Amino acid sequence: MQVVEEQSGVVVAPDLVDVIYQAFDELPEGMQSRCHIPPFGMRYLNKDGDIYFEASICWKCNNIFGQLHHEQWSYEFNSQSQPAQTLFQLISSHFPAKNQTESDR
Repeated sequence: MQVVEEQSGVVVAPDLVDVIYQAFDELPEGMQSRCHIPPFGMRYLNKDGDIYFEASICWKCNNIFGQLHHEQWSYEFNSQSQPAQTLFQLISSHFPAKNQTESDR
């Protein structure tokens, strides 16, 4: 198996491409870590008390998982961005997480 480095990346021999593809193709389904550190979530209810929107936000692994109208969704974001930090400050100042430390962010 041959690997050749080029300026913009790596070119691999066809036999290695097949091996890599096979390994990739055999990956089982799984879930992201969803560590949710610090643990914050939001839930909005409609006037009937049913869940309209909800989201669980993780500032450590930069993801949000939730549902809107009973449809699952996920979103990756930059937790160090100004909008993310503003949201974090708003949430944490009004709804402190249990056992939250500065190192958790």
